[in-house]
Amino acid sequence: MASSTRNEIDRPTIRSSVGQWWRNCHWPGYPFIPIGDQPPPATSPAMAASRRTRPGREPRRVAIVMNLQFAVKRHQAIFAGAYRYARQKGWQVDTMPFSKQIYAAARREADYDGIIARADRKLANYADAAGIPLVNCWYSSPVRNMPLVNVDYRRIGGLASDHLQARGFRRFATAGYSGARSSSDAEEGFRAATDGFGQIDSFITSLGFGGSPESFARFERSAGSWLDALPRPVGVFVTDDVLARHLINVAIVRGIKIPEELAFVGMFNDEPFCLLADPTITSIECRFDRVGYRSGRLLEALMNGQATPDEPLLLPPGQLIPRDTTDMFASGDELVAQALRFIADNCHKPINVTTVAEKLRVCGRTLARHFKQERGCRVIDELTRMRITRAKRLLVESDVPIRTVAEQCGFATSTQFILAFRRVEGTTPGDYRSRHEATILSGL
Repeated sequence: MASSTRNEIDRPTIRSSVGQWWRNCHWPGYPFIPIGDQPPPATSPAMAASRRTRPGREPRRVAIVMNLQFAVKRHQAIFAGAYRYARQKGWQVDTMPFSKQIYAAARREADYDGIIARADRKLANYADAAGIPLVNCWYSSPVRNMPLVNVDYRRIGGLASDHLQARGFRRFATAGYSGARSSSDAEEGFRAATDGFGQIDSFITSLGFGGSPESFARFERSAGSWLDALPRPVGVFVTDDVLARHLINVAIVRGIKIPEELAFVGMFNDEPFCLLADPTITSIECRFDRVGYRSGRLLEALMNGQATPDEPLLLPPGQLIPRDTTDMFASGDELVAQALRFIADNCHKPINVTTVAEKLRVCGRTLARHFKQERGCRVIDELTRMRITRAKRLLVESDVPIRTVAEQCGFATSTQFILAFRRVEGTTPGDYRSRHEATILSGL
């Protein structure tokens, strides 16, 4: 069972002006309205039934509450997806950065049919009392009794783990933010997918890095000490590309080689941070435009009187995009490293162990001996594992038939694929797909 150790940097003493900023922000750039610690009352079936469902009022008037002043890719993408759905439906859309504007509009008797928002408790209370359907698209929101649409962060962690394992890593670490449920759930998914590999070291820091140059300097010192102490080579999953870039900069200053000693996988695929500096960062595209679009679809169902879903709607993430920070294969044996690279690049083709040995110009027995000594498994085991990893991604991200998945993962027949999948995962490809139903949005 994998265990976890946490290295949480001390919260610095911040000057009064910065302290006031921190009290007013629960997420960088997003105002916090203190309204007490009590959650809003649960919506009763009677109140849910009494929500306004005025199909005769056209066009419907919808508010999208999201602060777009701050250049955060996921927030802008959610807005774009929601607005696209609203335009397709011909809704009248009011865009506003702060929930306070909703209450001001209400005082002017501006009545909304529905709301899509990063919802705090006060907005949730208002929507519940007014009988206005609300869809929450803030994963770390304190609101738990309103419909939530977002991505499946645990599955993101699983993608990061699969990639680092495919690159040959057997030591792992994570880094993320304190108080952010998206970060902790992604780390939880990563740890679950790396179960069996021993201790996983974790580094936890504050959102905004404390809000001052002095606190950021303390972050750099703490991060440097943590990176120095990690066993190498190690694969590090970082739950935000901005944090990944800062950790990479700290590592480079300390002379740590990337990716030979530390390999990094980020989250969100925020291109300015991933692409515009060296080394470029491997990251996971989350497709938040689908979150916004599906929020619009759910809001329409609620406005039409459909029941509130019992569970959050968590959409599968997009692809992991490999870049410089994982462009290597972790192995002390050069022959094994070359074999791993060849298998990773060609596992979707009908190759076998003989193909790998011939490519590397060694006999099969020699390759098998090196694999057994270095990785404790057979070459065919590694080839099958990479193929199954690819198959799992296709099963949850597409609706192509099982036989097509088998072909695209290098299996000779569907039967061979199903037997291998059951041996590795303990279930059939069809059952796996049913448990991880992909949300396929036409036109997205």
